[in-house]
Amino acid sequence: MNQHYKGAIRSKIWNLRKNKELRMKVINSDINEEEFARMSAEEMASPKRRRTNEILRKHALEKTVVTSESNPIKSNESGGDKLELA
Repeated sequence: MNQHYKGAIRSKIWNLRKNKELRMKVINSDINEEEFARMSAEEMASPKRRRTNEILRKHALEKTVVTSESNPIKSNESGGDKLELA
């Protein structure tokens, strides 16, 4: 069994145990087996966890923007793909 598959199964089991809303959707067949099998960790997350993840993403984006503003990036004038700090 490869590690990716093993990790995916563990994630699904953990989410079914911890997320009552997800568990009830699976039990009541609101989510069929195929849908559940294809769900990402984000899709299986509880509403509370989704809000937390969104706040963390926004914070990381704000931090990235601040870093980019204080260290502007200029393109390589030779037309290459390399970018460098100004």
